[in-house]
Amino acid sequence: MAHHKSFLLPPLLAAATLLLALLAASGEARHLHRINRHSLFNAAALCRNAQHIDLCNDLAKSPGVSSPLSLVGAAVRIAASKAERAQTEVGQLVASPATSKILKECLQSCQDSYGSALDSLHHTENLLHSGGRHADVMTELTAASTFVETCSDSFDDFPEVQSPIDHLQSNLGKLVSTSLDLAAALK
Repeated sequence: MAHHKSFLLPPLLAAATLLLALLAASGEARHLHRINRHSLFNAAALCRNAQHIDLCNDLAKSPGVSSPLSLVGAAVRIAASKAERAQTEVGQLVASPATSKILKECLQSCQDSYGSALDSLHHTENLLHSGGRHADVMTELTAASTFVETCSDSFDDFPEVQSPIDHLQSNLGKLVSTSLDLAAALK
């Protein structure tokens, strides 16, 4: 019987090699990330659950992404970085003497909201690194999403005021939304 097992091994190895070659030729191999010696992490399959699939696939190419958890971590880390930059840019607009009073009020609300979103994203990072509860991760990411949306709401209250930060708002919203979608898939 041992002779039959060793007889089957070369064809199985050849079939596995052929499968990997076909995946590489089709472009699917770039979506597979090694988790350990025996299994692969398919980022593309996980990203299909995200509202912003292309963004998620781009995040999956981040250095160090090798598992669903590390993909969530990368998304949260990049969202936190974007929130920090947005908060700084909005602060500069608030401080500008050329900014009207009503626009300053809207922007101040955004600056405060981005600061709160950043706090929630940092809490999420800490939870992910320390093995925190999934429910706590979801709570923090939901809070971050709410804080980001609060900025848009401040401009909705003044329809005559044109937001100069639509691009920041949109990008940050997509990053936080993708982080939330990916974290939801962890459960």
